[in-house]
Amino acid sequence: MSQTPGSLLAALRAEPPLVQCITNYVAMNIAANVLLAAGASPAMVSDAEEAEEFARIAGALTVNIGTLSPPFVHGMRAGIAGAGAAGRPWVLDPVACQATAYRRRISAELVALRPTIIRGNASESCRWPARPVGAKALTDAIRFTLPRTARAGWRRKAAASSR
Repeated sequence: MSQTPGSLLAALRAEPPLVQCITNYVAMNIAANVLLAAGASPAMVSDAEEAEEFARIAGALTVNIGTLSPPFVHGMRAGIAGAGAAGRPWVLDPVACQATAYRRRISAELVALRPTIIRGNASESCRWPARPVGAKALTDAIRFTLPRTARAGWRRKAAASSR
């Protein structure tokens, strides 16, 4: 049986997942409302003191680096560890991953933890660090989300940086 968007939405609504969101302040309300509208239960649990434990009981984890600070990063690492230990999928959204050296370093570190999905807009995906960590995973992720011209530009940059 092939999966369609409609069948996936029906399955989501039949068994509403608990989704842990470690996201930025701007997107927090929007992410919660989108998940609620889809039928999921969002939980904005980002503190390292509870993020790992919570990720073990959640159905999935989303990590958005828009609000990047040491406390958020500790929470991200803890949540990712918990999701991994429980075999739960997690999504990385490397917001503005090229803006600063700190964002490039943290983005590369999080990609090395092998997210299930990397969600990025074209400018983020095409401007990935010069030495992409997990380049195959990134290539697989962008194959289905970027226009052909953007994919070609990213591949040229990745090939040039690996020489």
